[in-house]
Amino acid sequence: MKFSLETVSNRNYIQTYSSDFIVVKLNDNLESFELITNFILSPCRIIFDKLTGSGRNFDDGNLFILKSLGVEILIFETRFSDRPILPKLEFALSSGAMGIEYMVLGSACRTYNLLVTEGRLVALIVNFL
Repeated sequence: MKFSLETVSNRNYIQTYSSDFIVVKLNDNLESFELITNFILSPCRIIFDKLTGSGRNFDDGNLFILKSLGVEILIFETRFSDRPILPKLEFALSSGAMGIEYMVLGSACRTYNLLVTEGRLVALIVNFL
């Protein structure tokens, strides 16, 4: 059986990544964009500098931003085994039928691309700090 990578041309998808950056192919654009700061990536947009706090200090002000994404799955990239959000925020997000996953960068990027290819509403949250 042969497998091939299918890319979706009208969605943001990740071309490559390392511990310091992620390269994203933007929607129908022929160009790629290198991301080196904190961001939220969804199939249709990239949001910069909206999330405040990091690690266990991820604050209540971010709840509105994350809920407004309108996604069914949030993938938080984690550099360590610690969860980046407080349990009360996690409960508030997941109670609205939003799935939350925590993954290291490589797994998070591959899972994001797979879900985008399937047409799922997903967002990847990366904190390079």
